[in-house]
Amino acid sequence: MPESGLMKPEVVRAGSASELADSVASSFAEIITQAVENRGVASVALSGGSTPKAIYNRLVREDYLNSLPWDKINFFVSDERCVPLSSEESNFGNAQRLLLSKIKATPWCLHFPSGQETDAVRAAQAYEKVIIDTVTGGSDAVPRFDLIFLGMGPDGHTASLFPGTKALDESKRLVIENFVPHLDANRITFTYRLLNAARNVIFVVAGEDKSAVVKEILEGSGEKYPAARVTPKEGINTWMLDAAAASKLTT
Repeated sequence: MPESGLMKPEVVRAGSASELADSVASSFAEIITQAVENRGVASVALSGGSTPKAIYNRLVREDYLNSLPWDKINFFVSDERCVPLSSEESNFGNAQRLLLSKIKATPWCLHFPSGQETDAVRAAQAYEKVIIDTVTGGSDAVPRFDLIFLGMGPDGHTASLFPGTKALDESKRLVIENFVPHLDANRITFTYRLLNAARNVIFVVAGEDKSAVVKEILEGSGEKYPAARVTPKEGINTWMLDAAAASKLTT
């Protein structure tokens, strides 16, 4: 199998936010169904921000709600803010409210950082252990998620890997606490070591304010952006874009 991380990402363009949500939900269903057929269980890391909300709303419609093997999926989040789950700022909290509370998921398949609002270091260490204990590793023993969803900010950050932060240079840990100076806040985030071990990574990017960075990353000159360093070694890297995010692409 070729090393997909050495190849250009696959690009899927949607005409509208609704079409983007439909395309992402369809890809989710296909990847998860295949993973459960192959290994009996699937592992998924959800992303934060506002874009996933439309996807969650699509997945709880009757066709997906009644057809997918929800009870065989281990759910995680690729990053989390250091707030309680009850906060509107919590990535896992929003996933729980909009998706996970409405599907046929078993409680022991829901995995998230805990205690991060008071001790980010300990929360990151504990979350890393949960991932190691739950997600089967590849040939190098790094856990291999079947699917990791990621977003991207206008500054090119993804998960909570922000420009200029220490987590960008972490090569041993799988999950780390990361202080973001311009937010004056800690975050819990997957590192590149864990992201690049995934079988599938799907970036879901919407909005014209991200189009210039999308162009730089996908057309070859955006190595300075954290999102550009997500290059799965033996997996598939897909960028799913709405029309606004893709508006500056020339190919």
